[in-house]
Amino acid sequence: HKIVQNGGAKLITNSMSRFISSEKMQEKGIITLWSLSTPLQLRSEIGHLAVIPILRGMQAHVTGHKVVEDGLSALKALSTHSSSKKILQENDAIDLILDSMWIHSESPIIQQIALGALSNISVDVDANTVTQITENDLSA
Repeated sequence: HKIVQNGGAKLITNSMSRFISSEKMQEKGIITLWSLSTPLQLRSEIGHLAVIPILRGMQAHVTGHKVVEDGLSALKALSTHSSSKKILQENDAIDLILDSMWIHSESPIIQQIALGALSNISVDVDANTVTQITENDLSA
């Protein structure tokens, strides 16, 4: 809580943006943001700050196994909150997740985490509906 209250999450996302070319910075930033989002009461605030930097880090290092695995895990956790889910949908997270699945098709752990993230993103608990992933999404 104290890290978030003192602006630590914002500093982490700023560092991730500033050092986007550093795969190690993305790994460490993603894992820290994921850890900070563990308490449910912080998930909305962390999601608001973290979703886009996590997506950008994954895009920049889509072939990096650790960045993708941790990024998907963080997105899976953050996508349980409706405000983060909206940010994910607006920023083409489904395309990135599917791309990650293709690139890391030999990794069962990435496949499992990606499917969990897609499931969370596609379910709208409030409306009791599931967003359909279309053939166009799959062929992207």
